[in-house]
Amino acid sequence: MVVAKVRDAIGNLERRRVLVLGAAFKPGTDDTRFSPAIELAQLLQSEGAEVVVYDPVVSAERIAGLAPGVRVASDVVSGAEGAEAIVL
Repeated sequence: MVVAKVRDAIGNLERRRVLVLGAAFKPGTDDTRFSPAIELAQLLQSEGAEVVVYDPVVSAERIAGLAPGVRVASDVVSGAEGAEAIVL
């Protein structure tokens, strides 16, 4: 499981910033049906992580609607700033 790998890499996720790259289930689309990235963002959040999501195609509104409480980055660089882990 990805959450366990992130936890193994950085320890306790409480208040740790994690960037999730990609919100769509398929690159190059805005289709978020069955998106593992959205589920991952929610799981990381449930463990106390500060989750940032970046996707160049999916709108910030859609991401925020699917995963309330996550921060949506406008670009990769700002999303990665201060992140202790980046998940692709």
